[in-house]
Amino acid sequence: MFTPQVLKIRKMHKNFKLTWEYKCINLKFGKYGLKAMDFGRLQPCHLETIRKLINRETKKAAKIWYRVFPNVSVTKKPNEVRMGKGKGNHAY
Repeated sequence: MFTPQVLKIRKMHKNFKLTWEYKCINLKFGKYGLKAMDFGRLQPCHLETIRKLINRETKKAAKIWYRVFPNVSVTKKPNEVRMGKGKGNHAY
């Protein structure tokens, strides 16, 4: 469901600057919304779980708008691998 755009560089640097976003306090669409109380990194499975939960509770009568998108791919090297030899494979 969430497929990122095709990029020239597929393995990005990690963004360690995690700050609060104060510009998205008010709702732009709809009457109700979910607000994150802490900052962090969202995975596509988190958004899919939220979508399934809302559809189950409202019996598919609600329209859902997403204001976030998981477009940063995170890489991870396997355990017990020596340092060097480039960046690891995509984890999520």
